[in-house]
Amino acid sequence: RPHKRLLDAVAHLDKLQRGLDETNTELRRTQLSLSNTQEQISQDLEPKLASHREDLATHDSLLAATSQLLRETKRFSESSHEEFKAQTETSEKLFRQDRERLAQGDD
Repeated sequence: RPHKRLLDAVAHLDKLQRGLDETNTELRRTQLSLSNTQEQISQDLEPKLASHREDLATHDSLLAATSQLLRETKRFSESSHEEFKAQTETSEKLFRQDRERLAQGDD
């Protein structure tokens, strides 16, 4: 009878050892997968992210320059429009004065 219990204990230990071996195998696979993932991140994703950051910085500076150019263009166009209106008013005033002088000369 003690022999049977000893055999049962050994069988149970063998079963536990197989479970431990399977767990260790799965752990090694998981570690390898994690290592591959970390390698992919450092070799593939990080350089791509750095490149995208540089692209975004370039786009931001181009956008800022475009925005500045648009503001300056708007100011120039508003100023030109004001000058045109002033010139038109001056021309109309001179034209009226000339017409009035001509009308007085006809009288």
